[in-house]
Amino acid sequence: MSRLLRLALPFCLAFAAASAVADDGDPDTSFSSDGKATFAWPDGQVQAETTAVATFADGSIAVAGWIDNGNNNRDFSVVRFTRNGDVDTMFGNLGSVVVPFDIMPGADDRAVAAFAQADGSLLVVGHAGIAVQPYQYPALIRLLPNGQLDPSFGTGGKYVVTSHPLGTGASLLFTKALRQPDGKIVLAGICGSCGNGGPPDFLALRLLANGLPDAGFGNQGWFNAGRVDGTAWVDETLTSIALDPAGRLLLGGYQEVPSDPNERRTPLVVCVGTNGQRDPTFGDDGYSAMNLLGSWEVGAITAAQRTIAGGFIQRRIFVAVNLDADNSQTPASFLMAMNPDGDVLDTFGTNGLTDLTREEGTKIRALVMRPDDTVTAAGWIDRAGAAQYDFFVGRTLFDGTLDTTFDNDGVRVVAFDLTTNGEDLPTAMTLSALRPVVAGIARKQFGSQIWNTAVLRMNSDLIFESGF
Repeated sequence: MSRLLRLALPFCLAFAAASAVADDGDPDTSFSSDGKATFAWPDGQVQAETTAVATFADGSIAVAGWIDNGNNNRDFSVVRFTRNGDVDTMFGNLGSVVVPFDIMPGADDRAVAAFAQADGSLLVVGHAGIAVQPYQYPALIRLLPNGQLDPSFGTGGKYVVTSHPLGTGASLLFTKALRQPDGKIVLAGICGSCGNGGPPDFLALRLLANGLPDAGFGNQGWFNAGRVDGTAWVDETLTSIALDPAGRLLLGGYQEVPSDPNERRTPLVVCVGTNGQRDPTFGDDGYSAMNLLGSWEVGAITAAQRTIAGGFIQRRIFVAVNLDADNSQTPASFLMAMNPDGDVLDTFGTNGLTDLTREEGTKIRALVMRPDDTVTAAGWIDRAGAAQYDFFVGRTLFDGTLDTTFDNDGVRVVAFDLTTNGEDLPTAMTLSALRPVVAGIARKQFGSQIWNTAVLRMNSDLIFESGF
């Protein structure tokens, strides 16, 4: 045995022993000693929000969103943490980067997604605000591993899409994005006055890796579709997007009838084929509305497939729905499942539902699939007896049964508690070496540095099974 191997072996065994005793679903103590890391924004920032999280091959984590400098002057923001949970002071300005587009002075520029690149750079996607219609342009930046803008991308590291085929009266609002396996980016949101009456419709734009619209998708790279309910155009609001195993785009959100307060919102999923057209084999000509009692919305969506007995492929679309609660109701969250044709499965969970509501209410904001076909859900929980919100993570099996190997009962609550009755609000989740990584905001109720970017990394029972 070489001297190097003799030296390395005790360390590896010690690391494995220390990690192996941690339970699945516990915070990962190899990350910032307690699984939780934060970055405090300076007091000059009126607001800071997290919208996306990305992980790199070396275990480091980038969290993107936007900061408000006052008077709705918002800019892209990124914070990077090392694999150990420290703020990466070699990145940008001692760990953070703020990038304005400012096509107009004091514009509203927001990042909605971030994607790690193989070379260690980071692609951040969102929108740049303008004062006239369409009010937003799709906007991208690429940051080098040191946090500097990549001069080889777009113009000085920035790229803006300034044209669209949706008409001069169109109003755009982008809120979500994903990256396809082929590297193309889908940016999604809503579009008002885009040919389907005045109310907003679901909207998607597919971009090539260099930021150019993909002419092979929809109308010059763009998709939007609305429909009539009776004689009126339906209001649609997008909250989430995903790809299914066949490469179809799933747009999740809700359709709204403002005149009916009791059932104001109906969860809605629209399925778009790889060509950028509605898939007529899904639901009602590409639409699937879930008529639940009360006012509900899609909080997150994902999809997966598995091989079952006899070699058959089983495909499912998983949808987290949240109650649009008023002050008289408890916020509630359920997980549901659909077949590829858009039909809701009543065999999933209990009578078609897996209840993720706990204490004084929960709201699910993100879903991810693990390689073992389990579904991890993340969002916030309103703790009983206190005006306090904490990170909430749950896991179910493919059939909707709560996975009791995850923290013994299928759910886990984690508090950052930077101040008494703080608000810890997660908004995004991904996997890092099969570990759940949940990102959001930990907001103080008082004191200095109120806005904090927050990251939770959890243990995973799959790490040693996969040979990591």
